[in-house]
Amino acid sequence: MQLEKHVFGNQNDNTRTIQMLLDALNSLRRCYVFARMNPSAVLSRRRESAKGMIGSGNGGSLGAGALDVTPGKRSRVARNNIAGVEGEGQQDDGTPLSWQTVYWVHVNYLTAAKAAQKCAAYFTSLLYVEHWYESQFGRLILGEPDFSDDDQIPLHEQLLLGVYTKINDPDGIRAVARTHKVASQLALFEHEGRWDKAMENYDLLLQASRSKRREALKGFRFCGGVATVEQPITGCGTRRFGTPGGCLLNEALDNVKQSKSAFERRDWGMQKGLLRSLQQMGCWHIEGMYSQGLFARVKEPDTDPEFAELQCEAAWRAGNWDLRLDMTRESDDMTLLSTRGDASLDFHAALHRCLGTLVQGDPSLFCSALQLARQGIVERIAQMSAESTQSVNPAIVKLQMLNGVTDAWAVRWPNFPLIHYISPPDGLGSQATPMRGIAGPGVAHQPSDSEMDLLELAWKERLDQMQGHYDLLEPLIALRGVLLRSLDREDRFLSHLQEAARIARKAGRLNHGANAVHEMKLIGKSIATGPGTAAAPESNIRKPQNSAVVDLIDGRVEEAKLLWTQGQHNMAVSLAKFLLHSAEKSPKNAALLSLTGKWLAETHSASSRVILDQYLAKAVQLVQEREVLDVGQPATGAGQNGLCLCRGHFRLARYADALYRQTESRLNSSEYLAALNLRNHKSAELEALTEQIRKAVKLDDKRALQMKAAELQKTLMLDDVEDRQLVDDCEEFLKTALQSYRMCLITGDKYDIRVVFRLICVWFNLSGQQQVNQEMLETIDKVMYFPIGHLLICDIHTKFT
Repeated sequence: MQLEKHVFGNQNDNTRTIQMLLDALNSLRRCYVFARMNPSAVLSRRRESAKGMIGSGNGGSLGAGALDVTPGKRSRVARNNIAGVEGEGQQDDGTPLSWQTVYWVHVNYLTAAKAAQKCAAYFTSLLYVEHWYESQFGRLILGEPDFSDDDQIPLHEQLLLGVYTKINDPDGIRAVARTHKVASQLALFEHEGRWDKAMENYDLLLQASRSKRREALKGFRFCGGVATVEQPITGCGTRRFGTPGGCLLNEALDNVKQSKSAFERRDWGMQKGLLRSLQQMGCWHIEGMYSQGLFARVKEPDTDPEFAELQCEAAWRAGNWDLRLDMTRESDDMTLLSTRGDASLDFHAALHRCLGTLVQGDPSLFCSALQLARQGIVERIAQMSAESTQSVNPAIVKLQMLNGVTDAWAVRWPNFPLIHYISPPDGLGSQATPMRGIAGPGVAHQPSDSEMDLLELAWKERLDQMQGHYDLLEPLIALRGVLLRSLDREDRFLSHLQEAARIARKAGRLNHGANAVHEMKLIGKSIATGPGTAAAPESNIRKPQNSAVVDLIDGRVEEAKLLWTQGQHNMAVSLAKFLLHSAEKSPKNAALLSLTGKWLAETHSASSRVILDQYLAKAVQLVQEREVLDVGQPATGAGQNGLCLCRGHFRLARYADALYRQTESRLNSSEYLAALNLRNHKSAELEALTEQIRKAVKLDDKRALQMKAAELQKTLMLDDVEDRQLVDDCEEFLKTALQSYRMCLITGDKYDIRVVFRLICVWFNLSGQQQVNQEMLETIDKVMYFPIGHLLICDIHTKFT
């Protein structure tokens, strides 16, 4: 079929033509569905059309000429022209009811589904795969999983894996990846973000491919791209040792060359997948060395723009501006970048050029690369399908990255406004003449603190828009760090690394967080040794200030949190204790005390009294004392002190509440009731012994009874003290939980939903105390009525009715 060959074929990279054909097929499908749902309307319309044609032909007479131009024949001619099939089809009346297929033309569903994924039409691709399943099995069913030794996945399963990795269905891919095959599990690991497992599977696939390649090419030797025979080939007669001539021998050599090329293409795709896995794991050094080894094996690097994009991305992340590829050679007009079929693949090459010229100060090259990158992204967005945002969102992030680079140029080279170097659209004139700046070429401006504050505000807005989507957020974070180095403002680099580590840790990308923490430790070591020493880095690091010291402490705290997330709990607690002793007067000490108390409570590494008094309660006390000292930082509301105090009260309340529940459970346990019965029995025994001592006549018997009574009385006294202590602790924990829950609601609203219902339960347990009731009524008037009033009313109404 000509449509499948020229439009849906693998050689067609024009997504616009694919979209146009898919839209046409969708229109035909809608017509078919409408005709099946309303056959009477279609038939009546067909009769009216036939009557109009008969009335208009040959003066209204019914003749042979009128029958020769029926819509059925016109539809057959159109169908033959589109499908590329010569000859007449069966007779039909041209209506959708007479179509043999849903789409009027015969379409290979799997080929159409594969082409739909090229233009990000994933739901359309899923529709065609479902059509294929119905045509093959009569219903939508995946069938039994394939546990054969063949590592190849069928095409329909490959298409389903490609669809469910792109649409927002996290569980759908698990229904498709049901087998033990490496390629199937590889798609599942990549979808779940388990890049270490994905790298292992890529290595397994490469090993298997090498074995298959060695077995398939056994008996042949390649030298300079020419295949020669090293052993006899059955059926080649006397000309079987690579000599010219012999049809069977030449055919065998051609097949071997094709097999070798197919293996190389398959291996090359897996090599690039391995590189992507290394990037996602944060192994940038290993990825760079591995890509250099692959680059040495490729004859023409510019023939694979995806691999070049991986190299350019690694280069600008590492600050390597000396990268030389065919697509990044020095060119004033950057025409090489525009020769690709897919302009979006050259984004990282253009970004690498922009960042390099940002450091060097070449506005012409900067503008040309910037314009070309934006043009490619916009063209790519225009050609994308509207079915999924999986491809649109990364394009928007790329535009935001380019805006960030433009803002950085404005503060570093203010004497070279980009408006004087932007080329006008085609047909509006030639490129504007560059204007020389006031300070002359090559003079860079170091941004001031106010300018950096504006830049940081813009970056914060960009990052806030991508919260919860780390894959979209990570390139922005990496670019921000590169720009800070390019602007010679590494005094703000520590806070950037801390934020990067925090975001990576919360997103579960612990490798990226560990990289940021390691870089913070290197900078901290440089600051500790001071500039000018051998340990100082080549970059310009300013003198240590109080803010830098605070950032270093925050970085170590983030390191402790990362260790805790990795499961190294004892090491995280030890590091937190070390930071508490080494930075006792730090303003972050209260938050660190609260965090350490929380960890000690979860690991049971200290007694409950130590955790409650020396960590959690002390942290709240330090924040309240800071509130008295810092008048401008109230401990209520959305300020830093307010958030810290709210979190401290919440952790104190939760731990005290847990201790109360534990104590209450102990008081109500069967063991405690048995111990209470035993104590009553001992009390009765003590009374009996006292009576016996009073009635004893012999002195020896009286002494023996007195010693036994004294021992029993001591045991009862200890039991009574322990019992009173247990009851007092239970009441103390309950009051502490009540007060801390109440203060948590007053100081902030971060934990209101988690706190308010438990607070009501705790309050009811202390409802007999008038002071507690008064405080709770005041709290309800202030903050608690609106979040829980309607819920309490509904609950009371349900109980009373």
